[in-house]
Amino acid sequence: MITSPTQALELNKASIDVLAALAASAFQAAEKLAQLNLAASRTMLQDSTAAAQTLLAIKDPKEVATVAQSWVGPNAEKVTGYAQTAYDIASEANANVAAIVDTQVAEGKRKIAEYLELAAKNAPAGSEAVLALFRNAVTAANTSLDALNAASRQGNELARAGTAAAVSAVNQAVRKVA
Repeated sequence: MITSPTQALELNKASIDVLAALAASAFQAAEKLAQLNLAASRTMLQDSTAAAQTLLAIKDPKEVATVAQSWVGPNAEKVTGYAQTAYDIASEANANVAAIVDTQVAEGKRKIAEYLELAAKNAPAGSEAVLALFRNAVTAANTSLDALNAASRQGNELARAGTAAAVSAVNQAVRKVA
């Protein structure tokens, strides 16, 4: 409940700070992804040039298959490494945003509790039941939100573990083939 122009200014400043933090997190993730993509492109260009030179230097056609087979493992590991790094960047950005949102949710809960206390102090006699109803509704909403956040974090952790297992399985399979 905004009761003065100063409170309105503080609310606007806080909103701008939150948006700036979210934008900074997004730009940081985009910068890291751009660096990853540039490094991957540079490596791919160098590897392709070296591969072309190697293939052009081969005199025996039977040797082509052997040389091509020798590239499978390292290239697959590079691809899975790239995917893992990209996933890590996205996960870090997600964690940063989640931390910002968690802070805002905690602040919102605190303000709602303050407003309910203020309303209770200024409420007319006989309105205790209505205030209790509002408090119960806020408590139920907070409990639901906390459960949703816990489930979301658990889902993120499962996704992270699944990604790590998939990368490991791909790398093991490539090593067996190579």
